[in-house]
Amino acid sequence: MANEAERYHLGTIIAGRYCVERPIGAGAMGMVALARHVSLDEDVAIKFLDPELRRDPVAIARLSREARALARIKSDHVTRVLD
Repeated sequence: MANEAERYHLGTIIAGRYCVERPIGAGAMGMVALARHVSLDEDVAIKFLDPELRRDPVAIARLSREARALARIKSDHVTRVLD
């Protein structure tokens, strides 16, 4: 299980704010994990690029475009982008 915990960053504190709890999905570019905002005690989702894509400028640009597009949508039915 240590491999699984490492693979999914379980227990890791990201950016000093988010504690990764468990994987909730995966796709072509990476995985999404449920995390908890440590000071606000609120659930969040964190999207991780697969390790082989983390240095790929095309994959990074795609993820950034996706985040910017989502941030522009204001709806109760679309996830809010925080960081």
